[in-house]
Amino acid sequence: MLNLGANLLRGTYILMWFYTGKGDDGKTYLFNGREVKKSSLLLDCIGTLDEAIAHIGVAICFSSDEHLISILRIIQNQISMLMGIIAGAGSGETRENTIGKKNIQFLEKQINHFGKNLENPKEFVFAGSTLLGAYLDVTRTVIRRAERLWVKLLDENNVKKNFCTIYLNRLSSLFYILRLYVDQN
Repeated sequence: MLNLGANLLRGTYILMWFYTGKGDDGKTYLFNGREVKKSSLLLDCIGTLDEAIAHIGVAICFSSDEHLISILRIIQNQISMLMGIIAGAGSGETRENTIGKKNIQFLEKQINHFGKNLENPKEFVFAGSTLLGAYLDVTRTVIRRAERLWVKLLDENNVKKNFCTIYLNRLSSLFYILRLYVDQN
């Protein structure tokens, strides 16, 4: 028989790592301890980025291209770090160095790599040629939504565009190129 020890309370096994109940009132806390409503624009932006990470995971499942998979996993990690930055983790300099120029240059390098032999479609191209391409396109649209939410958040707080804005813009461009690359190859 399994010994549940201190985790046994009135005959019920408690999985405290699985849930805390702290958000039951519709609020959560940022890294700096600031309480925010779950309906806030900030959390909508973070949640949309989380959704993008999940869509990237689906795309990974449908890819057999190891290079593409490794790039997508790096991007999942970068978006996760971006979510932390948006939620208030780190100082200004740490934030800039985490998702700043280096990661923007990484995205631009991938755009150039995957786009170098692509034909310019010269018209609007709908997803649907391949399942993987369609998932990459869904990811692109989710990233575009996150970008719009981020810019709206900056506007509401009278903040100029910053490295996060540039990163999200390049990221959506990369997913457009990846979709074309997958569909044309």
